[in-house]
Amino acid sequence: MEAETLLSMKTYLMEKLLASYIDLPTDIYDSKGKQIQEWDGVLLSGDTLYLLVAKHSMSVEKVKEMAGRVKHFPKIMELSTQKKFNIKYNKIVGVACGTQIPDESRLEARRLGIMIVYPSGRRYLVESDKIDFDYAIER
Repeated sequence: MEAETLLSMKTYLMEKLLASYIDLPTDIYDSKGKQIQEWDGVLLSGDTLYLLVAKHSMSVEKVKEMAGRVKHFPKIMELSTQKKFNIKYNKIVGVACGTQIPDESRLEARRLGIMIVYPSGRRYLVESDKIDFDYAIER
């Protein structure tokens, strides 16, 4: 599921926003080599950093937890010495991915400014404040 939702997000960036992206490491380490944060996907597109979390069932609590992680990401980055993250970005966007995202979780994600990616038939749907996008999964 993580690979499919990440691919859906990449396709959304390329086809709907006409934007290129850079894959970044998903594990963030401090100066002692200890992992301090992990994401299921990290994409940089222009000046926007997309942080993806994939859960089979994305509850309201998980959406809120993710929003908190996104908010504290700049502080986490201050602890990291990874050269790959010496990048410039002006905006951080959380992306909640799941096979089950109930309506109340979708509403909470929208309220918190979190994008969502979830199955819709044989497709994954990417919902954002810019453009919604259905990505067909070819198997």
